[in-house]
Amino acid sequence: MSKHRSNNNRKWVVPAVAASAAIFASLGIGTLGAYTASITNDGNQAGAGSLVMQETGPGADGQEVTCTSTDGEGNAATCTSINKYGGNMAMVPGDENSTTVTIANTGSVQAAEFTLAAGACTAAEGPEGTTTASACDVMTVTISDGATQLYSGTAAGLAGQSFNLTAPVDPGAERPFTVTVGLPESVGNDLQGGTISQPLTWTFQA
Repeated sequence: MSKHRSNNNRKWVVPAVAASAAIFASLGIGTLGAYTASITNDGNQAGAGSLVMQETGPGADGQEVTCTSTDGEGNAATCTSINKYGGNMAMVPGDENSTTVTIANTGSVQAAEFTLAAGACTAAEGPEGTTTASACDVMTVTISDGATQLYSGTAAGLAGQSFNLTAPVDPGAERPFTVTVGLPESVGNDLQGGTISQPLTWTFQA
């Protein structure tokens, strides 16, 4: 009798469990749930700023010319259309020629340093037999940063010099510079036809 009773128990237990599971499922009981909240940032961006120098000044025809550092490879351009020495090849003793240019930061980052460096002065002689003096040793150059004079002396003395200009230069800021070249009144016939050439390099550094 005991064995028969045990078999009857097994017959009733299984359907009861199955029925209970079906009831729980129909009522949603036994399904785990929770409140949730989330934020997705889909605008995450970063990038490198740009440091761009722009020079504006008179061209050979007197019209305004603009040169930008991005005109050259590696953000370093050579601007031959703005002649800061004026380009007057017929100066006589006592003449001076002034050229004003504007240097601007047209990039998106601040220039923490600003420098001007002068290269070597190269002199060329005039017609054969007329020039014995070096024009670099005689012709004068004066450079002014606004109302502040940076240099005044001969072109030969300017060669190799570097000037730390007032910084920082914020994006959108611009500065005027004036370069004056002169031929002293004391110069003699031995300089007739002599010319000079000298590079000036402006540099921004972030």
